[in-house]
Amino acid sequence: MTTQFAPQQWTASTAQEGLDLVHAATQLAHGRLLTLSPGDHLARMKLRATTPLTLHITFDDTALTGQAPERPAAQSQAWTARTVQEALDLLDGTRRLIEARMLVLSPGDALTRHRQARTASLALRITVDDSELVRQATEQHALLGEIGEL
Repeated sequence: MTTQFAPQQWTASTAQEGLDLVHAATQLAHGRLLTLSPGDHLARMKLRATTPLTLHITFDDTALTGQAPERPAAQSQAWTARTVQEALDLLDGTRRLIEARMLVLSPGDALTRHRQARTASLALRITVDDSELVRQATEQHALLGEIGEL
């Protein structure tokens, strides 16, 4: 049996959507890793560095930082990860960037910051291609099933 997965792509236009999106992508990466090594935390820690997961992040916070509108579009930032660990690191970094920008907008006022996050504009796109990881997990489980039948 062959299963094909297309890369998943999500976009966010506000800081809160961005934080939610980063959280969802982080949970996806953790969940996929669990399929390779359920119940073995130490093995999962080792697999993070070598397990393939392609992640692309494009982040433009021009509106969020209050920069001049004439700021060139080329100032948007883009990052790519090739492993689960790289993906988790980039997602954590993106979350921290969004949170830092929100701290600058509303220093010392967490309630205002939380309210502004719902409307503060940014452009975030995350694309995840986990097809190789899914393929490895499927093959591993098929092999374990065959061994179990012996």
